[in-house]
Amino acid sequence: MHTVYLIDRTEKHAMPVATLELIGASIRRSARDFADDHGIAHALDVRVVARGAAVPALNRFDYLVSLQDTLDEPDALGYHSTNPDGTPYAVIGVNAILESPDGSWIEGVNSVSAVIDHEVKETELDRSATQ
Repeated sequence: MHTVYLIDRTEKHAMPVATLELIGASIRRSARDFADDHGIAHALDVRVVARGAAVPALNRFDYLVSLQDTLDEPDALGYHSTNPDGTPYAVIGVNAILESPDGSWIEGVNSVSAVIDHEVKETELDRSATQ
C-alpha cells in the first residue's frame, strides 16, 4: 500500500481541516478506479496531517503532498518531483488557484482538489518524475 499524506503549509489561505479530509476521501475513491484503469496493483491511502503536527515516518512507498502559498515553478499550479534520496513528493500552489477566476477549494477543474488529485495520479504513474 502507498500512503499519501496531505499537509497544509499555507499561510495566506489556510484550508479548513474538514475540507482537506473531504479531498482526501475523494482522492481515495477516485484512486481505486484509476488503479484499475492503469494496472496499478497496490492500494492507495490518503491521510491528512494536521497543521503543526509532525509528519509521520514515511516508508519507501509513501509521499507528501504539500499545500503551499506559492511555488518555485512559474506558471505551475502544482508539480511532483523527487527528493535527493529518490522518494517522490508533490507540491500545490494554493494562491495561484484560489486567486484565479473560478478558483476554489473543491469545486470544478480549477480547484485545489483537482490539482491535488492530478498530482497524486501523476506521481503514482511516474514516481521518479522523469516522464
